[in-house]
Amino acid sequence: MFPLSQTSALVLICDNISYKSPKSKEFLAHLDLSAGQIMYDKIRHLKPHLDEIIPNRKYIVHNYIRQIIKEETQIITLACGWDPMLIKMSEEFPKNSFFGIDSESINVQQKLVQQIKPNSNIFYIQEDISCIDKLIGKLKQKNWNPQKTTCLIVEGISYYIHPEPFWSSLKTLKENIKADCFICGDFLINWKEEEVSNLTKKVGSGIFEMIKKNCNHNYYNYKKADFIEKVKKLGFNKIKIWTQDEIQKQRTGTREPWKNGDGHIYLFSGESV
Repeated sequence: MFPLSQTSALVLICDNISYKSPKSKEFLAHLDLSAGQIMYDKIRHLKPHLDEIIPNRKYIVHNYIRQIIKEETQIITLACGWDPMLIKMSEEFPKNSFFGIDSESINVQQKLVQQIKPNSNIFYIQEDISCIDKLIGKLKQKNWNPQKTTCLIVEGISYYIHPEPFWSSLKTLKENIKADCFICGDFLINWKEEEVSNLTKKVGSGIFEMIKKNCNHNYYNYKKADFIEKVKKLGFNKIKIWTQDEIQKQRTGTREPWKNGDGHIYLFSGESV
């Protein structure tokens, strides 16, 4: 069993819905999530919302990939962690190339994936995204082609990375893509300055203040309009934003347990075609 960090394990504990494909289930069976269970127990009082956040997040990202993917589309996931998304998507789209980027544990993860999925179309790269020139070089070594359509997945990352290196790295990466480009991910709403519901404040501060205290992780959030403007400056348009209640409606047919406009994490997508 591979022991995961508290935050990586917490994400997987909060989602027992998204990964039912054979290989993703096999992958998860090799992971030790006990560190995340400790954190989950500390915020259990935020149920039932706690159990809907990650499934909603995965629902939008997975469906967006399905909508835009074509024969030569390449998927790059920044700060992929131990999320089985690449495994699930590679099962669904065996002819496409998937690139998982992270700063640690990549070599161990790659060996595990090769074990359960020989001749995998997933290529793992160990690099900090702030070292963007090195990252681009390593992507090309793994046969990423900047002349072909690329989709950037930036899920679960914008609230843990200081805005300056986050946007600077995205800008450089986007400028190196010489074909159609898509982006999909999420961001943390600034509940202290944005007009949001008390539920959004309660859930957001409950989760992220706990992570900050227990893991010494600072977090960064955005006003909705400011985040959209930054995505536009990267060269993306057709930008869409989803709140948790909107995703819940799409995924389950009802907005419960959220109310209109609720959700501390917003999902977004954009296109540059």
